[in-house]
Amino acid sequence: NPWYTGMPLSTLEDLNVSFNGADIEQSRVYLVLRDQFFSAWSAKSVHEIWWHMGEKGGVYVDVTDHDDLTSLTSAQVVVRLRVRSAMSYGLPGTIINYEFALKLEMVA
Repeated sequence: NPWYTGMPLSTLEDLNVSFNGADIEQSRVYLVLRDQFFSAWSAKSVHEIWWHMGEKGGVYVDVTDHDDLTSLTSAQVVVRLRVRSAMSYGLPGTIINYEFALKLEMVA
């Protein structure tokens, strides 16, 4: 979170997830904040909900009817977030890129 107090979800430019190097369709990716699910493509239009500094957020991927994901026993997962910065909101060249990589072990 690049802001001192937080940021509205509308500053989210992109949220992408890949499993073992394969990008997941964005329609299956959700940002989760306070038990609310926001699709990756619609979060950028949510101005009234703020992601406060220090507040935990999550990423949910819908793997329903996605056999190549549901059969995995482990996966290298990469989450890429692109956020507009607070210092120059709305001006060009103000994107902050975050990338998180982790290995997940799947349980049935």
